[in-house]
Amino acid sequence: MTVLGDLLPSSSALQVGVCPGETVVYQGSTLTAGTVQLFTLNNAVGCDSMVTVTVFQKNVSTHVLAVSVCPGSTYIYDGTTLAPGDSKDFHYSNWESCDSTVTVTVSEYPKTIFGLNSAPSCSNTPTGILEVTGISGGPAPFRFSLDNIGQNLDDISVVIHCAGPFEFTALQMAKACIDKGVHYIDITGEITVFESLQKLDAAAKAANIMLMPGAGFDVVPTDCLA
Repeated sequence: MTVLGDLLPSSSALQVGVCPGETVVYQGSTLTAGTVQLFTLNNAVGCDSMVTVTVFQKNVSTHVLAVSVCPGSTYIYDGTTLAPGDSKDFHYSNWESCDSTVTVTVSEYPKTIFGLNSAPSCSNTPTGILEVTGISGGPAPFRFSLDNIGQNLDDISVVIHCAGPFEFTALQMAKACIDKGVHYIDITGEITVFESLQKLDAAAKAANIMLMPGAGFDVVPTDCLA
């Protein structure tokens, strides 16, 4: 049996995405983003097969990461150490396999400046005060501590400690001096301070430093000056 009929051409559409600056090659033709081109081929039955190729541009992505660090600190991003004032681009691939650029900028917090008012404590009574005043610079909230004294003793060879009441401050300062290998002198006249520092004698010798509380002709005039 012979069946006679018309063989019909076929048509189809093809959409291709490229990243910025890239091209795509179709049937030997190089196509750029924004191109719409008709290609005439042969289909399975020998008739025309028309393919409309549309090339569109895929998206790139950008992100800016602005970070702030404390004075003297650095910031590490993807294994790279950045100092305050640095700005660096990091390149990756996004969800469309195009460029994803992260720009990291590092700034430094302003140095925190503050004043300190103190009032001495009567013997064996917690009447003294330490009052922080005039805070400026740096991000709030602020936290003040007497425990991290040693971080301020770099490049210091001798500490002359004049901040009382010494029964609350001398031991912490002396221990920080031992840890940092810094000689210690104070102007206290408090017997309890002499006793507590005497217990650090072995540690001071091991650190090859001097602990000398009660220095001066008389503690009364020096206490007044402090």
